[in-house]
Amino acid sequence: MVKKILLFLTAMMTLMLAFGQASAQLVVNEVMANEPGSNVMLEWIELYNNSDDSVFLRLYYFNIDGDPVILPGDWLKADDYAVYCRKLYSDGVSDGFEGVWGDGSGVWGDNEEIENYAVYEWDAVGLNNSSGAVILERAAIPISKLIWESDGADGVSWERYVIDDTVGRQSIDTSGSTPGRLNSITPLDYDLALLPVETDYWGEGWTEFGITVINIGLQRMSSGDMAVSYDPDGDGQADSPDLIAVITYPATDPGDTLAFKVYFELEGMSPLILLELPPDDRLENNSRLVTAFGFDYPPVIINEFIADPQDGLEVEWIELRNRS
Repeated sequence: MVKKILLFLTAMMTLMLAFGQASAQLVVNEVMANEPGSNVMLEWIELYNNSDDSVFLRLYYFNIDGDPVILPGDWLKADDYAVYCRKLYSDGVSDGFEGVWGDGSGVWGDNEEIENYAVYEWDAVGLNNSSGAVILERAAIPISKLIWESDGADGVSWERYVIDDTVGRQSIDTSGSTPGRLNSITPLDYDLALLPVETDYWGEGWTEFGITVINIGLQRMSSGDMAVSYDPDGDGQADSPDLIAVITYPATDPGDTLAFKVYFELEGMSPLILLELPPDDRLENNSRLVTAFGFDYPPVIINEFIADPQDGLEVEWIELRNRS
């Protein structure tokens, strides 16, 4: 009888542990391993509570290349984020997380619009750029992990695609990362993404635009129109008089990529050009602001030169003209 009770209790404990792991769903959601520039103190890790219950963080710790990073004794509410950074505040020597991803006031949490999640500093355990993993453990049992297998782009984070996927993917957010908010690659029903636009100078006011659009949503997207406008203030908003052209693109299925080049003759020297897709389920990746080349570019030109002096002239020379 005693043996049966012990087996029953053991089975119950195993079920409770398994249920706790499944229901807690505390996940390593995003990692900034290849920090902006050369400031390694801008590395950070984001946790997300994907459950309906609050989670006590002290029960968990990060395992980074065998080095444990203990989490604070705070609760993380359901559907909330928490970021663990190498350095929270800028100090005049190097930037901190608050100075780059906050409002730069020197106080975290004073701006409810962009500083509405918890941020903590961790011990000086660095992240490897070229490849690595952040493993979240509880009592030596792996709960969640996110891995990356290359350097990735400078200042671009590794994001989790879906909860069960452990391989990070590069953020496609215009800022390069999404701390404290929905990952830029999290699948939504209708999500057409405009990737960074490449510009090339073609002379006499002409700019080549290399445009790539990807359907990263779960549903087929109908054809639509992309607006191309001047944005002199650089505020991401364009008025009707600023409209340069409308580019019509075809319908796309999930995973489809549209890549094309267009050419525009533009005014000014280095005009700011706004490209906008129609609204969908994720607005953050619907527009891009780029610097192009106008008719007055370049500001300094070669105006005149002597390459083969004649009639007693012995000096070669070049004349530059500043036409700005």
